[in-house]
Amino acid sequence: MKDALKIRKKFVLLWALLLWGVSNVCADIPSVIEIQEVRVQGGTLYVAVYADEASYTNNEPHSTFRLDPARPVLFINLNLPAGDYVVTAFQDTNGNGQLDTGIFGAPKEPAAKSNWNGIGSPGPWRKLKTAVNDSSRRITLCLYKLL
Repeated sequence: MKDALKIRKKFVLLWALLLWGVSNVCADIPSVIEIQEVRVQGGTLYVAVYADEASYTNNEPHSTFRLDPARPVLFINLNLPAGDYVVTAFQDTNGNGQLDTGIFGAPKEPAAKSNWNGIGSPGPWRKLKTAVNDSSRRITLCLYKLL
């Protein structure tokens, strides 16, 4: 009887530790997306957050935001699980609700992607992804107008 009680106590303790560990691993991290070079009153700003390569490739964002800019630098506060993300943004200067592109797909409106400096092609997921974790909570984008 005492052995069964000891086993039960160990089982409950292990179960509690497992649940505590899972809750800490899965906890969302308060994060900030900072978008610079926004044109005040220059059109709606569309922002998309992609949580993995497949969602980025299929244009199925984890989160989307639509902002009417009143300042040249905007901040979006959100909670994200730890992991890699790609964030994209564009300012819809002509009000048609989409990013207009020119030759070779270059944006005609101010656009940004995480880890892209506005020169050349932004590249694939692996180049654009940025980590969100306890020591890296801010993703900074700068809007670039190419054409």
